Amino acid sequence: VEMPNAVWLPHRISMLFGKFPITAPTHGVIPGVYDEHIRFFTHQTLDIMMRKAGFKIIKIDCSGKFRSIKNILPSLLSPDIVAVYKK
Repeated sequence: VEMPNAVWLPHRISMLFGKFPITAPTHGVIPGVYDEHIRFFTHQTLDIMMRKAGFKIIKIDCSGKFRSIKNILPSLLSPDIVAVYKK
């Protein structure tokens, strides 16, 4: 599962100044298509939902450049979270 990280540091700063984070950068690119995410997750809220559905977490990761640095504290440093689950 890959998802935008709603509590990434730049999003936290935006919310501090009253701006809700935009996590769907393709919004408005295709006329008539609005692909904002309906549900925002943190690693913890995703984990709760997946465990209730019977999945067991295998690994939490990040993607992109500087992945090894972002993995030190993914909830704060990574714009996305990659979670591997097994049923």
